[in-house]
Amino acid sequence: MTPIQQAKAICEADGVDLAALLDAHALHGCIYVGPDAFGLVRPVDSGAPMREVLDPWHIPERPDMWWIALAVGSLPRLLSLLPYRLPLVGWERRDRVMTCALETLLRKSGVSCGIPHGKIEQCRTTS
Repeated sequence: MTPIQQAKAICEADGVDLAALLDAHALHGCIYVGPDAFGLVRPVDSGAPMREVLDPWHIPERPDMWWIALAVGSLPRLLSLLPYRLPLVGWERRDRVMTCALETLLRKSGVSCGIPHGKIEQCRTTS
């Protein structure tokens, strides 16, 4: 099964609309689809209420964390594709929210890449 097929199966099992997630991340985040991995990530505010972090349509004022909405396959590959650095990475696993410093996750995943150091302004979306 390919990573996108796995992602589709996960969404179906959880009652999540994959097409809607793709739409939101195409506008406000990042999508990676490849033979080695599938990922949906977006910048969020780690101090925001959880309903805002989980809402793929919410645009944060001051993002400081990459939220991994869905990931299948090679985590090092997905991390190496982040367009810029934010201090934190967060995800939900087994109904538990996890957060980690991006630098720690990069080091533990063995990722040695040139993810640029971003400025908060790079994340802002204007209407």
